[in-house]
Amino acid sequence: MKYFFRFFLPLVVIISLKSCKTDDTYYNLSQKANDLLVYDVDETFRLLDVSTQETITFDVVSTKNDFYKDGPNVSPLFSFGPTGKTYIEYGEYEFSDATECYSGIVRVEANKVGGFEFEIYLGNCFEDFGASFRYENQIIPSVSIDGVLYTNVYLLSSNTDTLYYSKEKGILQIIRDIDQQVRFTIIE
Repeated sequence: MKYFFRFFLPLVVIISLKSCKTDDTYYNLSQKANDLLVYDVDETFRLLDVSTQETITFDVVSTKNDFYKDGPNVSPLFSFGPTGKTYIEYGEYEFSDATECYSGIVRVEANKVGGFEFEIYLGNCFEDFGASFRYENQIIPSVSIDGVLYTNVYLLSSNTDTLYYSKEKGILQIIRDIDQQVRFTIIE
């Protein structure tokens, strides 16, 4: 019995502590964030390039909703053994025109404080005015664009431009900040 307490009891304690794994933590997208993913694959939308008067038709070429690993789930208490992992959910859709000159990605991502990150990346022919627009918790109650009233419009900013976005229609308008000139606008 003396050997049991001397050798086996510490072994049992170590094995017990090693088996206390911190649970994995998942940060999920809210319904409000998911609502910003307006389009599915093969749906289309159109924008007018105001400077050239060219109508650009965009096809949604892919959608994705998944989790990525964001590192260990650190327990507030001292723990032995393996730690759990932290996973963050994101969703996105990618779009392009037929020539693949204009392209972009609309992306939402859950964050650890219960909200979400919202960004739009524009590339190729869009790059002359800024490739990344970021939502900074600004919503306009209503805005009129070409005689159509849109409500609850999300404002996203780049270094030089502002983008208006609706959870019903997607990108509504892109405006150059320096002179408030409309660069692209929705065509319904």
